[in-house]
Amino acid sequence: MEKPSLKFLALGGVTGPLLFTVTTLICAGLRSDYNHIHHVISELGATGTPNADLMNWIGFIPSGIMISSFGLSLTLLLPKNILARSGSVLITIFGLGMTVVGFISCDEGCPREGSLENNIHDQISGPIFLCATLGSLLLGFTFRRLPYWRKLWLYSIVSAILSFVFIVTLIDSLDSYRFTGMWQRLLLLTLFLWFGIVGLHVFKFWRSRILV
Repeated sequence: MEKPSLKFLALGGVTGPLLFTVTTLICAGLRSDYNHIHHVISELGATGTPNADLMNWIGFIPSGIMISSFGLSLTLLLPKNILARSGSVLITIFGLGMTVVGFISCDEGCPREGSLENNIHDQISGPIFLCATLGSLLLGFTFRRLPYWRKLWLYSIVSAILSFVFIVTLIDSLDSYRFTGMWQRLLLLTLFLWFGIVGLHVFKFWRSRILV
């Protein structure tokens, strides 16, 4: 693949989160019983719930593909060192995991224990957040070493730290399901902003002699 074409893959870091956010808002708006503060987003695509196909096929699946494309662009464009490669692969895994949970939905209400499909969904959705968080952290340290990327290194580290904090608070809320949706959305907001800013940085300022 030509490197000029790779910068268009990086826009998946912008379009994926935007599509997912818009789809979430639409699907939530179609359900009077849904609460953004307390309910996780997966509940919108839960098996047997209204508009689940819309959330999964327009939200999770294509958004995940776009975000994994963003991760792939970083894998191919950044220097081939262990930090850059590991961080980029972890971002790609997050996107792929997001796609998979669109195919494998949780049960209605997304209980912690349920059907096999529900349990697989749960076992995937948690770790992929850790992948994205660790990926942004490793890439932050990578950016520090590269002149073109250096202005993003501290932002990346702070985003990773905030994401980790939101993961902890999200896990802590699972027993009561109070404010679980809020913590998940703050986590996604932090990660999605990072995806978008880094993706735009690749697309807008791409120069082959600088990025390699």
